[in-house]
Amino acid sequence: TVALQVEPRAPVALARRGETLWTVDQDGLWLAEYRGGAGAPRYVVLDPSGAESPEEGVVRGARLLGRLSAEDPELLARVSEVEVLPQGFALVDAPARLRLLVGEDALAPGKSFARWRAFLALSPELSRHGLLPREVDLRFENRIVLKAPGADAARGDT
Repeated sequence: TVALQVEPRAPVALARRGETLWTVDQDGLWLAEYRGGAGAPRYVVLDPSGAESPEEGVVRGARLLGRLSAEDPELLARVSEVEVLPQGFALVDAPARLRLLVGEDALAPGKSFARWRAFLALSPELSRHGLLPREVDLRFENRIVLKAPGADAARGDT
């Protein structure tokens, strides 16, 4: 007797494999080459190049997306890219047009995403003063570090 159990593996992200993009599931398993086209779903793009190996990077990136999906789907909808770093991750918050650095603790429940929410609450005031950064470092406990805007950024009166 042979018993089979079929489990659907829904793609959650795209990752580069050689010269092509592949869909990966929530466990970081490579599913199939991405064909795209009209009506294709929107996926987060994983860049595993900062990890020890592409496979390890995709697994870590998929775990981060799974944690974000479980804790805060609204924040997940803001993410367009995830770069897997040797220690942590760099997320691109597409609506805010900035890069967020989060530590490895983002894989643990209830950590970095609260700091991200805190930054989003502060960003209207920063914007009002022309102080929106290009990069936000959320890797520190009880601290948000802003990378100064470029010289070409608009300046306020402060």
